[in-house]
Amino acid sequence: MSWVDYHNILRDKFAENNKIVSVSKKHSVENDGYPYATIEPKDGKEEYHTTADNEMAYVYEAVVHQEMEKVGSEKAIEILEEIADDIQQRLYDDYMLGNTCRIVTPTAIEWGEYVEAGGWVKYILFEITIKKIIQ
Repeated sequence: MSWVDYHNILRDKFAENNKIVSVSKKHSVENDGYPYATIEPKDGKEEYHTTADNEMAYVYEAVVHQEMEKVGSEKAIEILEEIADDIQQRLYDDYMLGNTCRIVTPTAIEWGEYVEAGGWVKYILFEITIKKIIQ
């Protein structure tokens, strides 16, 4: 498995959520509607333990965006909470991503807001780490 393979798997996992309108493999404010997700590679780490037990960590950053001008801030939070619960559960249920890795850990690490041309947007940022045994 490679960076591209894992990126595609994560895109597909987010796309399985029926509330998410679109999923992009790059961070952008351009979208086809709300809520939408963006996913990019963030970091990679190798850990060497023994000659036969080494690990590569592929780290991705995923952001789910929800506008607040039409639905309001409370509803935007509810929408993002439901999506966050669903995405985390999907990744917990398939924690080896179809036997392609040792473990995947989806951590919701930041909630926030930003302004774009259409108004205020609420977002949740995930850091998703995929650990794979390497030799």
